[in-house]
Amino acid sequence: MNRSYIAYLLRNTGKKVYLKGGKVVLVGKYSKELLSKRGRKKFYTREIEKPLFEIWKSSGFVSSKHLEAYIKINWVKIYKELGHLFDAEEKIYKIRRISA
Repeated sequence: MNRSYIAYLLRNTGKKVYLKGGKVVLVGKYSKELLSKRGRKKFYTREIEKPLFEIWKSSGFVSSKHLEAYIKINWVKIYKELGHLFDAEEKIYKIRRISA
């Protein structure tokens, strides 16, 4: 679906019945779930939010660019202090490859 068609559906959902080529067309009810899901899938989920916040707090609330460098340089120190927050290898993988 393109942008103008989605705008048309949002403006006219459940309101309009018209003839097109001899057929009756109803503008149906569309929800967020029914619209196509385009774009990149989410890589970082809620599960790494708490460990990332703790790392950010231990870094002194630095900016995202500095936090990325802090994680790369101090990973051993971070893992020793906050190792209890990384209960899965997937969390470690995601935090180690995070970007600014």
